[in-house]
Amino acid sequence: MRQSKKNIIDGEIADLYGISETIKKTISKAGEKLDEIPRDIVISLGSVLTFSDIIHMNYIRENPESPITMEEIDNIVKKVEHTSLDRVKGKIRERTGIIESEMKLVTTSIISITMDGKKLGNPIGFTGKNIKLGVINVFVPLSYVNMIQNIGRGLSKNIISLIPSIITLPKLLEEKNENFDFNCCIDFGASKTTVVVLNKGEILGGNTINFGFGLLEETFKQKEPKLGYLDIEHHIAHIEQTYEEHREVFDAFFNILFDAIFVAMTDITKQLFLKNVFLSG
Repeated sequence: MRQSKKNIIDGEIADLYGISETIKKTISKAGEKLDEIPRDIVISLGSVLTFSDIIHMNYIRENPESPITMEEIDNIVKKVEHTSLDRVKGKIRERTGIIESEMKLVTTSIISITMDGKKLGNPIGFTGKNIKLGVINVFVPLSYVNMIQNIGRGLSKNIISLIPSIITLPKLLEEKNENFDFNCCIDFGASKTTVVVLNKGEILGGNTINFGFGLLEETFKQKEPKLGYLDIEHHIAHIEQTYEEHREVFDAFFNILFDAIFVAMTDITKQLFLKNVFLSG
C-alpha cells in the first residue's frame, strides 16, 4: 500500500498521522488471514539520514585458553563506538550541511571475525589469542529516532528495534550459496533507493540514494503532461509492453538511476568485481 504524496515530501516524512494511518491499513490487510495481529514490530530504516561506519580492529586476548563469550565480544565492540561516531560526524556535515547533530547508535553488527588467522562465522566457544573484528555501526539523528517512535505509538505497537536497510538486505542472502560471492543488493522504493555491496558475506558498505521510482512518475509528468495519473501508473506497471512507445521517458529515468547507483557503489569500493546483483522493491 502506497503512502499519500502529502505524507512524504522530498523523500522524508511530512505527516506523522497520515503515515501511521496508512501503515495501520497495511498491517490490517497483511494480517487478514491471521488469528491475531502482532503487537511487536521491527522497523527498517532507509533514510538518507542513516550514517554508517565500518571499523576493523585487532584485539589480543589476555587469556587465550578460555572460550570466547558474547559478553567479551560486546565489550570489545563498545570500545570503538565513540571512534565511529567521530568519523561519522564528517559524513553528516558533507551530506546534510548540519554541523552538529545529536546522533543515536541504532545498530552495531559484526560483519567479519578472524581468530588467529582463521575466519569464523560465530566465535562463541572458540579459544585463541588474536581476534580481528569487522564492525559496522549505524547512527541516525536522535530527532529522526523520536519521529519513528512517535509513529510506533500512533500504531499502538511496541517497536522492538530499528534496523537500517544496510543491515536487513544482506540478511536475505545469509542462507544462500551466493552469499559468498561479490554481491550488490539494491532495494527500490518510491522515494529512496538503497545500495549495499558485499563480498564473501561481509558488508563493505551501503548508501541510500535520495530518489526512487517516484522520479519516474515525475519524469512522465514533465515529458508527457497530457497523461493522467492512472495512465502513468499503467505504463510503469506494464513497462514490457509500453517501453517502446515511451522509450524517451523510461531511458531518461533509467540513465539517471543507473548513474546514481554506479556512484553509490564506487563510493563504497573502487574495486567492483560484482558477480550477482539482487533486486528488491
